[in-house]
Amino acid sequence: MDTKVKYLIERKHIDPSKIVVISYTNKATDELEDRIKYKKCPNAYIEAISIHKSKGLGADQVIILNVTNKNFPEEARKTFWIKNLFDDHEFVEEFPDAEERRVFYVALTRTKKDVYLLTPREKSKESPFVRELLESEI
Repeated sequence: MDTKVKYLIERKHIDPSKIVVISYTNKATDELEDRIKYKKCPNAYIEAISIHKSKGLGADQVIILNVTNKNFPEEARKTFWIKNLFDDHEFVEEFPDAEERRVFYVALTRTKKDVYLLTPREKSKESPFVRELLESEI
């Protein structure tokens, strides 16, 4: 990820203030801000935020971290206690992992120009949402 940020700033001449890095968790964004600031781009201010905090925001360049099958859809949410509240009710989502798809959509739509999805090298660990995007006719 550090390399992608450095590439955007140094090779593409993107103003660092126009880059937002989005992660699923606050912990990842906190660690990330420190890493970017002190290792690769000491003079760059790059905003790193969680997906939920990114609602309503936008940036020219958006980098979404850890687009894996453990985060999109989130593995923990499948056993999340609140899911049990709906199991006995008639509320049924039209698509599998519908709430996770909405969260992913929020992350994707924060960009004004370009979005970069950072995925694992191993295709078996890649999010099924990425595969769906690549197979779509968009």
